[in-house]
Amino acid sequence: LEEARSLGLTGFGYIWIVPSLTTGNTEITPEAFPSGMISVSYDDWDYPLEARVRDGLGIITSAAAAMLEE
Repeated sequence: LEEARSLGLTGFGYIWIVPSLTTGNTEITPEAFPSGMISVSYDDWDYPLEARVRDGLGIITSAAAAMLEE
């Protein structure tokens, strides 16, 4: 993330889609995430992969569209 900031690739107009593991400790929710970061995390790994992909894409699509409208 620091390198992306140094290259001017963060902030308004940029969307970062990341796996949940890159957002840090899953036991502690940070007070703020970088602007434009979208991450989907699942509590239950028994959740079928097909359903996780379908739901994750829906969440990411909705979030990206909402961010671009602002």
